[in-house]
Amino acid sequence: MKIEFNPDGSMKLPENLAKKKEDEDRVFQDEPSVRIIRNQISTVTPLTCELVIQASDKLDDFEKIESVFREATGRFRHMADLSIRKIGDREYTVKIISGMYRCSWCENFRRFIEREMKVKVINWGSCFDYSSSRKY
Repeated sequence: MKIEFNPDGSMKLPENLAKKKEDEDRVFQDEPSVRIIRNQISTVTPLTCELVIQASDKLDDFEKIESVFREATGRFRHMADLSIRKIGDREYTVKIISGMYRCSWCENFRRFIEREMKVKVINWGSCFDYSSSRKY
């Protein structure tokens, strides 16, 4: 695959990824949806990840995300320190510190939001970008 650059020096997204991003942006504008952005905060012990959860303007009951989070912490195995914080009208962050099953918890949480809130979930970032906490 040939790498191309924009005039400002940034890398151009491959055509298929650019189209996918446009489609996801359209869904986020036009439908009740939730965007979940996974950020890896720490790559050393304790591993720390953050999920930024954003609501589209078409979603009416976004405050329900806190109760969905509380239910997911008890329902899915994680062995992590989990917390949620509201950072805006339509945005929350979930902090995940360590935990053997944190990546599977993230995936279960995403599916649970989709099912419980009956919304389209758009994922940016992946729990498959996992970094090991083992020291070498």
